[in-house]
Order: sequence, then structure tokens, then C-alpha cells
Amino acid sequence: MFGKPRNWFTKIFGPSGWYLRGAQFITAPILALVVLYASFDRKPLSFGKGAREFVYPPWVEAIGWAIGSFPVLFIPLFAVINIIQFKRNGQSLRELISLQPEHPAIRYELKDPKKKPPQIK
Repeated sequence: MFGKPRNWFTKIFGPSGWYLRGAQFITAPILALVVLYASFDRKPLSFGKGAREFVYPPWVEAIGWAIGSFPVLFIPLFAVINIIQFKRNGQSLRELISLQPEHPAIRYELKDPKKKPPQIK
């Protein structure tokens, strides 16, 4: 799954392939700009048409924005945590944003292959 690509498909769609790089450096910034533009250039939230139109109060919109933004706030939070950890370990920020050739969890495998992991009962 990780390591050097073995065929043309993993060269494109693998963990270090062109698709993932395009998603990271092209698609993600474009989507961020679209979301920012949509959040600043908007009309009040309403339901219905004409005489039966109901405009929601601002506090309802604020609750909706808070519920929608809460999961997204973890992305910059964990980015800051990772930057601090990389700086503490003496690694560069370039290494932090580059694609890794193998998953970091590989380093945490069992030392004795005959020993089984603890079972949860």
C-alpha cells in the first residue's frame, strides 16, 4: 500500500500519486476560496416565496454557522499541533507538508512477531 508505486494506477492514485498532489495543492485552495466567497456574499436565510416568505432570525443563522464550523475548526488546530511537534523534533515544515513515502504507524509495529497484541474483552 505504501512505498514506491508498482504500476501506472498507483502512480496516479497512490499515496504519493498525482491525484493526491492535485487535490492537495489545486482543488483544496480553490474550494477554500469558493467557501470564503460564499460566506461573505450571501443573502439572509429564508424559506418560501412571495407573501409566504419567512426570513430566519440572525441567531438561528449563527447557531447554524457554529454547528457547521465546529468540525472544520479542528483542521487548523491539528495543523498548529503538528507544527509545534515538528519544530520540537527538529524537523522542517517542508517535511510536514510533503507526502510521506510510508505511513507513520508502520514504525509502531510489534517488536516480537510471535507475540499477539492484547485482546479487548
